[in-house]
Amino acid sequence: MLSKRRRVISHQGKALSASLAALAAAIFFSTVSAAQDNAAGRWALGLEYPGISARYYFSPASSLEARFQNADGVSVLSARWNRHARRQSALLPLYGAELGAVSFKGRTSKGGGFALGIFGGVERFFSRSSSVQADAGPYLVNIADERTQITEGGLVFAVNFGINYYFNSGGGK
Repeated sequence: MLSKRRRVISHQGKALSASLAALAAAIFFSTVSAAQDNAAGRWALGLEYPGISARYYFSPASSLEARFQNADGVSVLSARWNRHARRQSALLPLYGAELGAVSFKGRTSKGGGFALGIFGGVERFFSRSSSVQADAGPYLVNIADERTQITEGGLVFAVNFGINYYFNSGGGK
């Protein structure tokens, strides 16, 4: 179980480097501005590394998001609450909390558990309907092997990167 954990941590380190480079490029080299307010009733679909998401704004400053991520035999199905700043430019700061169900299957182990975390980040809009997003934060993760009932838990630092597509414009400036 520990070797699988080390592989996941190593994989996360590589993903962190790629995510930060892509975010930096998107923020500093984009010239498109989409200054509009978020609007209640707006939907978005996202492609994250390594998964998908669906987001719904229930107010101009808050959204709920369902996410599914899967890599290297580890799957996470989670719900997020996102709090967004009022958008004055194409760059939108955000923070929130996430609760997820974790499952894993390796050659000799199988089990599940939970992940609970907080995060902060930024979303960069390229148009009214497209953006990139990156966020990071500490997560408490607790998992157990079904066969042996051995549990493992701890605090990890997670980094997320994704591309979002928004459907209805919802009004705006």
